[in-house]
Amino acid sequence: MQIIADSLRNFGQIIQAQPSLGSVVVNGRYVVESPTGVEVAVDENSYVYPVDGGDLKSLMMSELLRSSGYSYVYFNPLNGVADHSDLDSSSEVLVGVFPNITRYSQRAQLGLLPNTTKLLKAFEVKTDPVTTETKVGVILTKEIDISLNAVAGVSTLMPYWEAHTFSLSHENEDTNTPVIKTYERLEPSALQVYVTTDGGAFWEEITHLQTYTLSAPSASIQFLFINNSTTTDVYLNAFGFMY
Repeated sequence: MQIIADSLRNFGQIIQAQPSLGSVVVNGRYVVESPTGVEVAVDENSYVYPVDGGDLKSLMMSELLRSSGYSYVYFNPLNGVADHSDLDSSSEVLVGVFPNITRYSQRAQLGLLPNTTKLLKAFEVKTDPVTTETKVGVILTKEIDISLNAVAGVSTLMPYWEAHTFSLSHENEDTNTPVIKTYERLEPSALQVYVTTDGGAFWEEITHLQTYTLSAPSASIQFLFINNSTTTDVYLNAFGFMY
């Protein structure tokens, strides 16, 4: 299920609800994705903005939570600047086991509107005359504190995220054809994702909507999203987890 909303004249106004499509023309619009298999009712009282618990995205995530068997859900819709406060733009993290350790820090563009949080495509750079290093797209979250709902921490969680990209057609003045911007939905596996629950001492790769078992109960969760593609900028549309 997808909700198409206005991003220009009447920001957040619902234009239409439709089954999930792989490609959607979005000039002046944005897409609110529903988790696969989740459907919610849409009527004249439905809305997508603000995200306040009664909006369609919140209802979608509540339905996903209900079906998961967990008690709570945290999610960030990445609708704009306010939602970027959960992202860490300055820290560097170390992932791996010595001597195979990789350093990651943010390499992304954070847009002002929904659907615009972009992990840049990867490229190679020479570090010396014979060595190259791959710079990947990276988004790092801050530590997310869930102690209000889980005082003693949790032993398992279930992660969720959405990925997409855009394609642009070329303007043709001869035929008066404007640039067409198309939203292209991607599989969650388009991003490599890690989690840490011990303040960054140990990072482990996780799988979308697959239960992750913590090595010890924790109420602090942090995510690392990586775009390894050398051809495609990948956008993080939303992320969260159930616990």
